[in-house]
Amino acid sequence: MKLYLMSAIISAAFFSMGQSKHSVSFQSGIFHSYFDQTPLMNFNYTSKEQGIFHGVFLGSNGLSYSYGLNQRSCVSAEATRLARRYDKNRYSHQFGDIDIRIISTYSIKYIRNVALNEKVQFQYGAGISYRNGNVYQYTVPSPLTYTHMFNESNFGMSTLIGFRYYLNQKFSLYSLFDFRSVLYFVNHEELNANPELHPGYPNRFDLSLKLGLSFHF
Repeated sequence: MKLYLMSAIISAAFFSMGQSKHSVSFQSGIFHSYFDQTPLMNFNYTSKEQGIFHGVFLGSNGLSYSYGLNQRSCVSAEATRLARRYDKNRYSHQFGDIDIRIISTYSIKYIRNVALNEKVQFQYGAGISYRNGNVYQYTVPSPLTYTHMFNESNFGMSTLIGFRYYLNQKFSLYSLFDFRSVLYFVNHEELNANPELHPGYPNRFDLSLKLGLSFHF
């Protein structure tokens, strides 16, 4: 019991001294699931024949700023962008399959922190967000490649859980599962006017895994 209390005190002291009020984070969405059969991983190719690692790069990136309210909670403002072409559908697709997504999401979130030991935190929280961008869907099956552009504009709510690992007092790594659900479609008139052009789309849900590096000051 004494050992447990000592460990708890040390952990609390570490975060009390090391956790700053301000944090800037760079992150990438390793995968996104839109529950519409599109590939999960956010890897794109500039060229499969040449370039470093065959031109592979992550199509989802973001930047966030967090302000610590106290030792156990913070609020954050986040902007992310996804630019993804689904090569799998490019060469073999059906009517309604997704060709390209280029969307930006802007979020405000409230996050709670639970210290597991002197370096690791468990995090959970929720937030609201606005998303805008373009999605291209095939309007004919293969081998034809005609697409229709749909403007995705909506407000949503996110719930998230994850872990943060402190490298030192200034830097930390984190991983977060972020589940977003659409609350309101801004452009619902377009959805209702042309339902035949986007069958089964848009889906209301988005599950993503985000990995990031934070700088605390």
